[in-house]
Amino acid sequence: MVTKAQYVNFMLAFTKLAEEHGLNAVSLKVKGQLAQENIIKSVELKLDMFNESTHGTINNFHEFKHKRNLKLLWARMSSAVKQYELDPEEVANIAPNNCPVTGAVLDYGYGLHQTTDNPYFRPGIDHILAVGNGGNRLGDISNIQIVSQHFNTIKNYGTEIDALKWLMFESKKYNG
Repeated sequence: MVTKAQYVNFMLAFTKLAEEHGLNAVSLKVKGQLAQENIIKSVELKLDMFNESTHGTINNFHEFKHKRNLKLLWARMSSAVKQYELDPEEVANIAPNNCPVTGAVLDYGYGLHQTTDNPYFRPGIDHILAVGNGGNRLGDISNIQIVSQHFNTIKNYGTEIDALKWLMFESKKYNG
């Protein structure tokens, strides 16, 4: 069994090695990432008419037409924001342009504003401290971060140890 000290030392050495090789979330791109990010960045906001799949409600449409804040519209329409009883304005305020884990540009659009269904580019609500580990489930914006749905799924079903095991398995291809 790995001790906490061994794990911390390994993570420090891994971080140093990644830095030495210039590897980080921004530099590591998946196939097609740049093209999809360009599409996301170039989406034209539809302000001329109400569309239920794009705006949800007529009130959302009028607010969006006035504020032109795609992150706020996303937060107002997000089932997770409602489920976790979060304030959509607070959620929109913490929503990053890029996933802090993958570095990918996030597509906050719904309906006519949405450019992809690919979870690598779609934002998701993540509990920083999992509810099962004592984190608050409802109404606590301080326990929430916005990451890609892709990463959130990995975090929900895996652990750091799982990720390290996968990395060690893959590295065998290069070690003969």
